Amino acid sequence: MTPTNTVSLDSIRLRLIEGKQAQAQGASNESTVTLSKEGVSYLIKSLAYADTAFASEIEHLLVQIGELAVPQLIKGLLSTNMTVRSVCAMALIRLGRVAEKPLIEASMRATTSRWIFNFLFEELGLPQYMVQPVQVVQSSSVALSNA
Repeated sequence: MTPTNTVSLDSIRLRLIEGKQAQAQGASNESTVTLSKEGVSYLIKSLAYADTAFASEIEHLLVQIGELAVPQLIKGLLSTNMTVRSVCAMALIRLGRVAEKPLIEASMRATTSRWIFNFLFEELGLPQYMVQPVQVVQSSSVALSNA
């Protein structure tokens, strides 16, 4: 038995199309979209398989979702897939203030990919929060002799 609240790429596309039709009929351009945490996670995962046009639509939808999407967008920054990473970064930039505090907190915990956070802080006009690269300390062994 399949759950009734599953989200598929086709249902996401349908929701995007319905949103565009509503906007064309005079609905507000700043409409908000409601989607569960799992739906947001699924959207972000689907970016790995999305073409450029669909990735752009997903980005727009993630921005419309707003604050609810921020934690998953931050997780997406650490993806090995470049499309996932770049769309998550752009959505966070477009979200602006809503994403600032969670990004600052995540950057403090980051041990890898600090350059991504620095890029985002620069784009958001928050250079004071830029994180320094982790310093690698190499130990050198010095032979001591009693000559």
